[in-house]
Amino acid sequence: MGTSLSTRNLIQYTQSLFTFICGSICLFLLSILTYVTLRKHLIPISHLVIPISLGFPPLLNAKPDFNFLKPPTNVPSYLVSYVNLSDTMYDRYPLDISSHIYRIELNCDSPRSYRNRQLGSFYVQLILYSTSNEIIIEHSRVILFPYESDIIRLIRTIIFSPLSIIRVGYDRWHLKEILIDRLTNHEKSKRFIEIIQLNIVPSSFQIDRCSIHFNIRDLTGLVYFFINYPILTGCFSIFALFSMYMTFYIIITGLSLLNQMNRTQNTIKTE
Repeated sequence: MGTSLSTRNLIQYTQSLFTFICGSICLFLLSILTYVTLRKHLIPISHLVIPISLGFPPLLNAKPDFNFLKPPTNVPSYLVSYVNLSDTMYDRYPLDISSHIYRIELNCDSPRSYRNRQLGSFYVQLILYSTSNEIIIEHSRVILFPYESDIIRLIRTIIFSPLSIIRVGYDRWHLKEILIDRLTNHEKSKRFIEIIQLNIVPSSFQIDRCSIHFNIRDLTGLVYFFINYPILTGCFSIFALFSMYMTFYIIITGLSLLNQMNRTQNTIKTE
């Protein structure tokens, strides 16, 4: 009889240990899921990159019999891009600007072509719309194309000419300009940015790739550490959540084991 009780107790303890291990693994995964969810909803967007696709605006007063073989006379003189942050590709946005100050930068790749050198500069207009279709801010500025003398350009061409054989693109400029240094708005109707409109004049200026960057300027406290040290803060947060979950789990498991041991002892005394 004693051997039978010992075997049964061993099986019960083994089952309890297996349940404890499986529960610990589940709580660890729950800690990771909790951290990811809290970070997604509580930590602000520190750096947002919006790719810009430029094109012509809709032609105004275009005739149905417009002949494209003739020289175009009604082609707009500017390029335009509309970005709607409510699209599915931006699932975490519109962008909230009521709590933090953002800096907006424009990054472009432009070839060192004869056309761009002749123009020398281009005009940029940025318009931000809220979810209620109100204008949050409208800002314009002129971006200068970097000047390069004929002698310097000739020397560069001679030095980097071997790269053209292997088709490595070197003859381009990377333009990075700050459009708005400090953007913030506390009006309730203009809290979220939903639509970004970018106009570039003239349309003949050649641009390969273009993107708008939003960067937070006023990171402080725990938010600063969570954004700048994501691995360290992530490990610490997951460990803290796992410790909290394990504390409650151990208490509940300990009470259950204690109740089970009392029942076993009562069974032994009865028999």
